[in-house]
Amino acid sequence: MEWDDLKYVLATVRSGSFLGAANMLRVTHTTVGRRISALEKELGQDLFKRTREGCVPTELCQSIIPAAAIMEEQIRRIAVTSDQFVTEPSGLVRIHTAGWIIENILAPKVISLNVAHPALRVSLVADVVEAFNDPSVPTMHLRFDVMSKRSETDQELGRIPFSLYLPEVGDSDSFAWVSNHGGNIALKTLEWLGSRSVSEEDILATASDAAGVCAMIRAGVGKGLIPDYIGQKDPGVRRAHGGPPDVVRHLRMIHDRRLSDVPELLAVKTWVTQALNESGVFLQETT
Repeated sequence: MEWDDLKYVLATVRSGSFLGAANMLRVTHTTVGRRISALEKELGQDLFKRTREGCVPTELCQSIIPAAAIMEEQIRRIAVTSDQFVTEPSGLVRIHTAGWIIENILAPKVISLNVAHPALRVSLVADVVEAFNDPSVPTMHLRFDVMSKRSETDQELGRIPFSLYLPEVGDSDSFAWVSNHGGNIALKTLEWLGSRSVSEEDILATASDAAGVCAMIRAGVGKGLIPDYIGQKDPGVRRAHGGPPDVVRHLRMIHDRRLSDVPELLAVKTWVTQALNESGVFLQETT
């Protein structure tokens, strides 16, 4: 058994499928399947259980993974020392998050990612829930107030202040309420509205994220809770008061635990963190 065989095993474990491993290694999925099958024949046992959802590691495979990971790290150290191997991240990474974060913070910074990593590409998906999950592409989610599952890892990026905003002209009491969608997606928003005795029947209209809510406020539809980051930049809306924010929401970065050491994802995580920190979106601590 050689490292050239084990790298296919590690890639399949991390991505959950031959297709995902092929994307990570930049080969065809048939190549991955052929190499895994050849190794299984050599060992006399299966390394993966093939299912419709992907590849599930067998007990034998799980016993091999720690040693393979150590071997991978040693090879990376040799590459850094000798400069004989190409370690530049390449390929596609997908990011799911709210549309207003993509439009205002991430999209304008794509050029800086391309300058740092010319072979790396990102797909920015504006959604508020996991609409789809393609295991062939390393994927991360930027979510508010959501904790990771057991199979995932998460990192808190910062706290984002939300405040009540009104149309440019008019008295607060004269406006109806507008909000983003309910459920777990906007739990903090719903809790705040509930504390003001606002029920679902009192909400005239909803939008998928804060950008839509801000657009309705600007159009005079009603008043609502939006991030200060976009509210303070929009001349068509005004903050209802000059005090502290009404709600502070925690933004988290979440991804599959198996992708924690994938170079492409690590590079994009660094880029996302820097873009958010430079944007001024997070609540500034005062002393």
